[in-house]
Amino acid sequence: MKRAYIFVLGLVVFARFPASATIINIPDDYETIQEGIDASTDGDTVLVQPGTYVENINFNGHNIVLGSLFLTTGDTSYISQTIIDGDSSGSVVRIENHEDSTTAITGFTIQNGYINSMGGGIECRFSNPRIVRNIIKENYALSHGGGISCSGCNPIIMNNVIVRNTAGGNGCGIHCWNANPVIANNLIVDNHAGAGGGGIGCFMISGPVIINNTIARNLADRGGGGIWGVGLAIIKNSIFWGNVAPEGSQIYSQGGSSDISYSDIQGGWEGEGNIDVDPLFRDPENGDYHLMSTACGDPYDSPCIDAGHPDILDSLLSCDWGLGELRSDMGAYGGGDSVTVGIDQHDIPIPQMFSLSQNYPNPFNAATVIRYALPEPAEVKIEIFDILGRKVETLIEGEQPAGYHQIVWDTGDLSSGIYFYRIRAGNYVRTNKMIL
Repeated sequence: MKRAYIFVLGLVVFARFPASATIINIPDDYETIQEGIDASTDGDTVLVQPGTYVENINFNGHNIVLGSLFLTTGDTSYISQTIIDGDSSGSVVRIENHEDSTTAITGFTIQNGYINSMGGGIECRFSNPRIVRNIIKENYALSHGGGISCSGCNPIIMNNVIVRNTAGGNGCGIHCWNANPVIANNLIVDNHAGAGGGGIGCFMISGPVIINNTIARNLADRGGGGIWGVGLAIIKNSIFWGNVAPEGSQIYSQGGSSDISYSDIQGGWEGEGNIDVDPLFRDPENGDYHLMSTACGDPYDSPCIDAGHPDILDSLLSCDWGLGELRSDMGAYGGGDSVTVGIDQHDIPIPQMFSLSQNYPNPFNAATVIRYALPEPAEVKIEIFDILGRKVETLIEGEQPAGYHQIVWDTGDLSSGIYFYRIRAGNYVRTNKMIL
């Protein structure tokens, strides 16, 4: 088997990923993705060349990174070119053996799963992976989670397109069962649940953090076309529009202490910063859910521009990303990330000064996102301290290029309370407070 060593640098930095990784190439080293996974050891990367791979894969407890060439190039065209097809014979991807937060799957189209239980596209159980920048489409689950099923786990689900999945039961796009995922910057559209939660379903004391998502045109036969059972969820900067259900077309709440704010919710919803006005998507009939802007040649300006939470900023001002100059936009293309799924990359501007943004969400449960900007290449060190000043963890230490960056901090088993995060970048030093 051939092995190589490469250094991987991306706009999203995965916490605790090794600086260098052993690479297993598919199909050069092994013909199938599953063979590559089975041959891997913790910390390896299984790198998949473009093509269609008709198989159903299982991480089998391997704490690895599975990625297309998007992982090493940043070229989003590889997402649609690298397909894992379940051939209607089970979940396409299973991550169910206590894989930890160093595990990730990124840069694939995941399609044609068919399962008689949960998780047509991805079944995640008792594991905490990163599920980042994938297209998860046209999968089926007889019970719950046509796109993704999360049971007893706390994954990071970011920058995915979750579209045209079907579930006979609840939570078609994403199903949460006793789970606390971070769900950020996803486009969740045209999914159909036979019971509750066309877009997202939350059950059994689930408390997801739902930030900057566009949840539109989903259907539920019972209730919560957009989301069912918000319970303990934290929802910010998101758009719920055009979802359909007999009860609670956009949101069906079964009580709990949910925090819903700075979101555009059709029909209205109580909460700070919430609005009820047509978001003016650019071309939803053809799958374009970017916000209209006259600066981008559209006839109107979306009311969701500059309407997000004041502590969250758009890291990139672009017609293909955020447009808010004072605060973030609502929806999947606002907030802290800067590369969209399914479109060509665009030139990314260099920031004018060093900065460390307030983490979001804050307060948070289990995981939070820390953003920072470098106007020039620099030696960067980001550390976490507790309220007594004791160092808890070093998240990043090493040379980084100029640009906008972000990292997800997974707190693991740490106690609730006040923590501080500090960046040293060249001569720039700043410390911010956060609440777990």
